[in-house]
Amino acid sequence: MKPEPTEAASLDEPPVAALYDRYAAIIFAYLSRHCASRADAEDVLLDVFVAALEYRKLTDVPTARRLPWLQRVAQHKLVDYYRRSKRRSAVALEEVADVLEADEAQEPEQVALQQEAQDRVRAAIQRLPAQQQEVLRLRFVAGLRSMEIAQVLGKRDGAVRMLLSRALNLLRALYEEQKEGEDAMPQDETPFTPEAVDTQVEALEVALQFEPSDHPKTVNMQVIAALHDVYAAERQAHNASLR
Repeated sequence: MKPEPTEAASLDEPPVAALYDRYAAIIFAYLSRHCASRADAEDVLLDVFVAALEYRKLTDVPTARRLPWLQRVAQHKLVDYYRRSKRRSAVALEEVADVLEADEAQEPEQVALQQEAQDRVRAAIQRLPAQQQEVLRLRFVAGLRSMEIAQVLGKRDGAVRMLLSRALNLLRALYEEQKEGEDAMPQDETPFTPEAVDTQVEALEVALQFEPSDHPKTVNMQVIAALHDVYAAERQAHNASLR
């Protein structure tokens, strides 16, 4: 649904007002898919059109290029929004797992192993470059695929696939490094690759959903499972805000 055009009245310069009337609903629909709430999407929408209002060469942008131009502005404003949201988060990334409640039906030993896996991945995440952490958060909190993450970050799909696969492979290596000296886990023959990373992650998620809890898990499976656990609180809050 297009937001009530309450801001349009303040955007009284004809080019911007015309852009708002024509494209606000399209940009708002895109923002709504990536923001935590309608109010947030409306705020980012306003930021987009304020940027249009302040752009002195707006009238030089050909009519056919104005929607793509607004979409690029929206992508940049979404990145700013995600960065602000991350700074405002009441629960720091390294503390997310601590607020999760263990399933009472699980054995204490299993709960302890899960917490240990979360701690290991949480520590490994902190050693990743900031861009890789951001891509992981968009994948495991917002549930976006590489192409959608690329749209949010204003990057090429291939570049995002590379960032995601590198992040997962680094986590896997760090996870194994920290696991040295403990009981060996089944090994994965194939690392995460840029070409197939979305399919690989989704296949592991399906396997984790149907595998018995006591079934031996490969390193890749344990990393994906721990990532889901680490980001669970943020993901639940994100999903709740979209209802």
